[in-house]
Amino acid sequence: MVSMVLILYIPTPLLRRYTDNRCVMDFSVPWMDTNAFVEYFVYSWVIFAYCVPVLVMLISHAWVIHTLRGHNSSRHFLSRDMQSNLQIKRRISQLVITTSIMSIQQTVLHFFECIGQILEVTGIFRYSFNSPIEQMSTLLILLGYMSNPCILVFSTAVLRRRLSLLLKSLTEKITNITIIKLHSN
Repeated sequence: MVSMVLILYIPTPLLRRYTDNRCVMDFSVPWMDTNAFVEYFVYSWVIFAYCVPVLVMLISHAWVIHTLRGHNSSRHFLSRDMQSNLQIKRRISQLVITTSIMSIQQTVLHFFECIGQILEVTGIFRYSFNSPIEQMSTLLILLGYMSNPCILVFSTAVLRRRLSLLLKSLTEKITNITIIKLHSN
């Protein structure tokens, strides 16, 4: 993770230049060809910011699922009752579904940004600040970040119950405050 941060985020602040009291990106690095640097930056960003996290998520969840299934093997089958085994299988399938949804969601919502960056580096597409395409890619990435907690809450029964209890207690408190204010007037 530290190496990803060093590769992806450290060069960006160093590329800032102030011209006419405006902060602008300046890709001219004295010891490196500008086009080579931009290509390196874009491709490393695509690999380390999008592909690696999806692979880490998939591999770690696959390992957890494999470990859980290993504990639920046939030698343990006799010692557990049928209801316990069904519950474990349900939880494993829930984990598989959650992992699939989150991986697909991250891949699809970040894919637009990746394609835009690659098309710009290859010269097919010209990037312009505040263009509809730039705004759309930002919106899709933000949508992905905001939907991750929702996916986890709605796919996990324990989190759903806790959220339900939290909302119930919150509405009760608001109702009590409203009733007290109405009676005091």
